[in-house]
Amino acid sequence: VAFAQARYVVFLDADDYLVPHALRYLVQAIEDNPALSCVYPDSWYADAREGRDGKTQWDYRIDPLAPWDCRDALNGKQVHGITAIYRTDAVRAVGGFDGEAPWEDADLQVALSVNGYCSALLSLALYVYRRDMGQRRIAASAERGTVIAWLKRKWSDYLDGSKQVMGCACTANA
Repeated sequence: VAFAQARYVVFLDADDYLVPHALRYLVQAIEDNPALSCVYPDSWYADAREGRDGKTQWDYRIDPLAPWDCRDALNGKQVHGITAIYRTDAVRAVGGFDGEAPWEDADLQVALSVNGYCSALLSLALYVYRRDMGQRRIAASAERGTVIAWLKRKWSDYLDGSKQVMGCACTANA
């Protein structure tokens, strides 16, 4: 992000891939909604299975995500994956990814939220998450309680009201 020269950045996990034209839809959505700092799409889950010929085959199913509500992020609920389009200046303004965060995706969502940067769902499945391709999902699921506790400690000033969230009122879709 520090070296990005474009107005937008798209993060993509190593086990994900974008569908054709995904960038066109994401860019159009964020440009059509100047108040948004992040637009995240629905995804497809891809589960590997062995085919009749012994070769790997993939079963796909859509994973519709919830519409954005900054209160979810503030309460330690990861609303969407990292695969989304972000305004580069918004990510820079909140300090980018916290290298200490056990789940940097969720931490970035909270950082954007408490600083008043709005996100929205684009109800199109624009990337494929190959769940069987990496081990991070399994580890993250096992660590979920620890991760949520860490997020709540880091952002406790916003949760207990001693610091005010900067005008996050985004609950709309892109």
